[in-house]
Amino acid sequence: MAVIFVILVSTSTMVLECHDQSEQMKDLLKIFDLVFVVVFLLEFLLKFLGLRWYYFRDLWNLFDFMIVAGSVAGEDHHSWASFGDLRVQAPQIILSLS
Repeated sequence: MAVIFVILVSTSTMVLECHDQSEQMKDLLKIFDLVFVVVFLLEFLLKFLGLRWYYFRDLWNLFDFMIVAGSVAGEDHHSWASFGDLRVQAPQIILSLS
């Protein structure tokens, strides 16, 4: 349940991005993005340590891993466009598949 809350808060902070925002807001949102990437990475690591390679047999876990890996890659290369959009759409994709 806590992970769903973090996903919703993360999505809410991504919605705050706009074209004409101050540098302070950009910096604040960048910090939030980094915090959320770390939280989701820790969630993946804990699940992977618990399930080992069985983790990748569940398609939802695989989907989650791809989003986390893309977010980490986006953080390294500062290219949030493609994976940031996927992170925003993730709750919509999950709801449509349910």
